[in-house]
Amino acid sequence: MSSTNVSFNADSTSLPLVELVSRLLIQQHINFLPRTNHPTVDDSIIGVLSISSFFAATTNKKTTFSLFELLPIPFPYGGIRVRLADMPYIVGFDSNNRNLIKWTKGESTSCDFRTMSVCLETPPIITDWNDTCIFQILTDSTLSLCRTEQYRELIFIHRIGKQWAISTNSSTPCHSTFLSPTKQSYTFHNNLRTLPAIALITIPPHTVLICNRFSISAAPLPTGPSLSLLHSSICNTSDTDTIDLYQHLSNSTRWPKLPYISDNFQAILDFIAKTPPPPVTLPINHPHQHSFSCLVIALVLITLVLLGFLLYCHRARKSAVPAIHFQLPTTRSTASS
Repeated sequence: MSSTNVSFNADSTSLPLVELVSRLLIQQHINFLPRTNHPTVDDSIIGVLSISSFFAATTNKKTTFSLFELLPIPFPYGGIRVRLADMPYIVGFDSNNRNLIKWTKGESTSCDFRTMSVCLETPPIITDWNDTCIFQILTDSTLSLCRTEQYRELIFIHRIGKQWAISTNSSTPCHSTFLSPTKQSYTFHNNLRTLPAIALITIPPHTVLICNRFSISAAPLPTGPSLSLLHSSICNTSDTDTIDLYQHLSNSTRWPKLPYISDNFQAILDFIAKTPPPPVTLPINHPHQHSFSCLVIALVLITLVLLGFLLYCHRARKSAVPAIHFQLPTTRSTASS
């Protein structure tokens, strides 16, 4: 594999090398070449079977990307819980050339970045990504290009290394329980631990955190790199086991970014709000709203009925009068000779 510029993590034992290589396999050609009539060729050889394999490999000019897995954590806003929407699953940053690569969760299924340096399918490399939500997050700008979606679940729990990301609709009281690694016994500690609505928490080894609506065990020892926080103000707390993210988000000097609506969309909303509603023409099935119209229609119908009745009476009377025939005498003159 040295000719392909693909490096593997020697410490990783999650997958065998054959499976890792097969993940990079793009295409294979199998050709059979029959034996030629050459005197030096052994008669027992009928031909040569040629197998050509094509792998996804890097170029000689290597570009280093730092990969990050994004986790949108729900947070309360406007009486509901929302989280960032349309976020990529994995992003890669090239700090030298300021390039960006994004993977969706479906695209990342063929990748194993913990064990090898390449992926079977590489998305397009974005060179200009200043007008993106990710750029605004990293530069701590107004999130005018970000979108949110409503999160309806009441509890959100996700493990990040040796820590747990928790998001609930309110603070949660909990108690710690020690689990003996040698004996199947529990020891309850009478120490109340209140978790903020949004927090990163660390649970000591062999400990279970029992809360009103959930319980969390201590995370296993991580094998990868530790958690990196971009903003130093998040860690300004004496309790290193609990990082209050809700307090950081509620800081008025750093959270005037909401709502996540672009200027164009906000202009449309303002135009709709200021435009007076058009006059509504109520249908005919609301007679209490059309008293005068109903009166006019009733008068017209009554007039038509009366005219029809008078016309019928006139024709009936005319046909009932008997006809009198008078026979007039005729005068005949005679001539005398």
